[in-house]
Amino acid sequence: MCFNGGCYNCNYYNHLNNLLTFGENFYFGSISSDETNLKVLNAIFLSTLFEFLYRNLGSNLGEKGLELRKVFLVDLPIVIPDEDKQSEIIGLVDEIIHLNKELKNIKSPTERNSLNMKIELIDKEINNLIYDLYNISNQEIKIIEENI
Repeated sequence: MCFNGGCYNCNYYNHLNNLLTFGENFYFGSISSDETNLKVLNAIFLSTLFEFLYRNLGSNLGEKGLELRKVFLVDLPIVIPDEDKQSEIIGLVDEIIHLNKELKNIKSPTERNSLNMKIELIDKEINNLIYDLYNISNQEIKIIEENI
C-alpha cells in the first residue's frame, strides 16, 4: 500500500504472509512506531475492517488491486489498543508468521490444508480483536464481511 497514487493489493492480505514494511521510522497521522508495535499496526492495516475501508475509498484497478490516494487515507481512524491487547495481537501475528514459515516446508496436501485452517482461524481471531477495538457491532461485521 502506497499513499501517493499507489496500490493496495487485496491478495497481499491473505494470512499476513508478509508484514508491510515501513522502514525504521513509521509515521501515520499522529502515530509513530515509537509508540506502537509495527505488528499491531500491520494487523490493523491488513484487517478485514481496513480492507473494507480501502475498497470503499480506493479506485478499483481490477486484478492489480486498488488505487489509494493519500487524501482519503490520512484521516482514517487509527485506534491504538492498550498494552494487553497489543500483546495479544502481537502473539497472534507471531503465530501466523511461524505457521507460514512451516507451511513453506510442508509437501503433504493434508498437512498444508490443516495449517491453512489454523492460519485462517488465527486470522479471524485477529479480525475479531480489531472489530472489538473499533466497537464494530455484529450487524456491521456482517455487512463488512459480505462486501469483501
